[in-house]
Amino acid sequence: MICWNKTLAAVAAGLLSCGGAALAATPVPGMLASAIPAERFEAPPDMDRPLLSPNGEALAVLVRDTSGRRELAVIDITNPDQPKMNIAAHANTADVADAEWVDDSRLVFWVGHENESLGDQRGIGGAFAVDRTGEHMRQLHFWVRGVLHDGSGTVVAYRSSGGACSGNQVRFHCEGGFVIPERLDTRTAIARPMVDPPLPEHPADWYIDGAGQVRAVTTTNGGDVSLYTPPATPGPWKKIAQYKSHDMANGFGVEGFGADGRFYVTLGSATTGGADTLHVMDLATGKIAPEAIISVKGFDFTGSLAQDWAHHKVLGVHYLADAAGTVWFDPGMQALQDRVDAALPGLVNHIDAASCGCAQRVLVTSWSDRQASPIAQAARITRPLMLAHGGLDRRVPIEHADRLRSALEANHAPLTWVLYRDEGHGWFNPDNRADWLRRMEAFLAANDGPLPAAAAPAAKP
Repeated sequence: MICWNKTLAAVAAGLLSCGGAALAATPVPGMLASAIPAERFEAPPDMDRPLLSPNGEALAVLVRDTSGRRELAVIDITNPDQPKMNIAAHANTADVADAEWVDDSRLVFWVGHENESLGDQRGIGGAFAVDRTGEHMRQLHFWVRGVLHDGSGTVVAYRSSGGACSGNQVRFHCEGGFVIPERLDTRTAIARPMVDPPLPEHPADWYIDGAGQVRAVTTTNGGDVSLYTPPATPGPWKKIAQYKSHDMANGFGVEGFGADGRFYVTLGSATTGGADTLHVMDLATGKIAPEAIISVKGFDFTGSLAQDWAHHKVLGVHYLADAAGTVWFDPGMQALQDRVDAALPGLVNHIDAASCGCAQRVLVTSWSDRQASPIAQAARITRPLMLAHGGLDRRVPIEHADRLRSALEANHAPLTWVLYRDEGHGWFNPDNRADWLRRMEAFLAANDGPLPAAAAPAAKP
């Protein structure tokens, strides 16, 4: 087992060997004798975003060079007691922003600017590929979306067909054109289309299963989002679902294919009667199973599947609520989580397994998130506080504000509560905006003294 510790007390150590049952507990920020300076929270980490190789024998990580630029390092952990690190990629005028293993010997990475204002940004961006040794680097003149899990050692790239396109490996959009998914060899830069015409109009995002086959596409047209599946024989694609792009509460969001071959979606809050939840869709019929795979009380689902691509299994689901967590379907992984949590108490312990299913190593990324919720801090609030919320807010549901309000009132905190029942995430009604300004002015005057009188304008010569 490899443990990656992100706590401030142990960031210099970084990589810890945690074999057997004896996992060493490490200090957490809450144990520090003095308060942590504010600038420490905004300072770029020295080491970040560890990624275990498919066979579990190497760790890719982003590190800082002496000038502060972020570069891509690879740590050989074949012998965890004597890890060996080399720098695989560096950009003189930019930062390595993210990376992903293509196979056990090669990575794809993205370059951008991390800690510079727009006017100070210089140099190139985009996607590149390199061997873990730092050899055979190649720039990829494509929008690289991710790695294929069919054992081919290739990636999915989008090529635009007309129009102005922008985006990255997470989001991609073309105005006046469309995108075609291609299978890209990162060593030769040869790309081959993964779909053949005829295709649905206005394709936006393509969904590929673990066998490297395109199984679905979403299209956008005139405010409508549609989901299509390919025909068994050459011919038109089949539309299986459609909803309005501006009405996500009554629609669904696509998470994509799991290693188990199932198609995962999130259902909107209007359908579930609460927060967005994770479900499985039958692509043959377009029907979504009513039973949620996972729901997080009070939160829309945000997370990812924990995958075992070698054995075609979804091991569990990582999710984000007040703090990050994991629901494990695999009993062995749940037992391991329990063991790690017992050894590293008071921390969020995120476990990633080697994706090949052939290694006896996992990566534990551990960080402090103690009392992350404002509710847990309610008893410490003694200064006057104004809390305002929109009753129709779907991004941050009103339940969050209600729970905080109840906690503050239970501790007799000096609270001013403002609720606009007809507003969402922000005030749009002019009367509400004016009311908010008056309330805020009164709150500040009552708790910080009267506002200074406006200065008279200087006379023009």
